[in-house]
Amino acid sequence: MSLIKRGAGGRTINNVLLEDYVKGVVPAEMPTSWAADAVRAQAVAARSYAVRLRKFAGYSGYDICDTTACQVYGGMSRENSAGNAAVKATAGTIVTYRGVVALTQFAPSNGGHSARGDYPYLAAHPDPYDGVIKSQAWSRTLSASSISRAWPSVGTVKQLQITSRDGAGAWGGRVKAIKIIGSSRTATVSGTTFQHMFGLRSSLYMVAGSKTSVQG
Repeated sequence: MSLIKRGAGGRTINNVLLEDYVKGVVPAEMPTSWAADAVRAQAVAARSYAVRLRKFAGYSGYDICDTTACQVYGGMSRENSAGNAAVKATAGTIVTYRGVVALTQFAPSNGGHSARGDYPYLAAHPDPYDGVIKSQAWSRTLSASSISRAWPSVGTVKQLQITSRDGAGAWGGRVKAIKIIGSSRTATVSGTTFQHMFGLRSSLYMVAGSKTSVQG
């Protein structure tokens, strides 16, 4: 363990071997009761992601954080036999692309279709298995006044109109641009800007109803 200065306080750092780190990640990121090969795939993805961030992220004083902002690390308290077995079976194995550690992003749900990433190997693909065990559908009701507060220049919000999608998934894919039509003017913002402004689960959503119910 170590302590690094951060502002007026400090931050506790856990210095741990990579394989021990992965043992604390795998059970925190997926049920290790799933098929052994699936758990092994998670171990390889988690290890690759850690190595990638250690090389490219450039955090000050540490390599990777322990939350969903990086990937969840639960430490020894989260380890179990199935997860440890997957880590041991894949020890030292990482994914590379043209000699560089790949960005092995993963998530509990992709809405039925993955999105295209910044690298050739992060292609968009349909996922027929998403939501089979548990529905990942969600909805969020927004008031016109809350949208007006976020973009006061539009005046009273009259309508939301999605004008562009990425073409991958339901409703034509994730929202790329959305118009906020108001009494004073119309503002166009990106789908992710709107998503983050109101804490939506993703940019794969549609607008439905007169009460501005956003569904994904």
